Order: sequence, then structure tokens, then C-alpha cells
Amino acid sequence: MKLTFLGLGVVGGIYLTLMQPDVAMQILEGFIQFVQWLSASVSTMLRGV
Repeated sequence: MKLTFLGLGVVGGIYLTLMQPDVAMQILEGFIQFVQWLSASVSTMLRGV
């Protein structure tokens, strides 16, 4: 089941990249911002602030 969802996600990502590159870039930028926020939060928690 997980492999099916992974395959659908990959196919959906390729389709979105080919058909709507602007939307795909917005999603990628949002994901990068989320990863940066998450890493900053984790490092803050590890420092104990």
C-alpha cells in the first residue's frame, strides 16, 4: 500500500512538474521553507532555549 502511494506521488510530481512548473516551484519553495523552520526549531530545542 505504501509503495502504491509512493508511486502515485512520483507520477503526480512528474505530471505537476511538466504541466504546471510554476505551481511545482511554489510547492518546492514551501517545502524548503518548512525544512528550514523545522531545523531551526529542533536546534532551538536542543539548546534548551
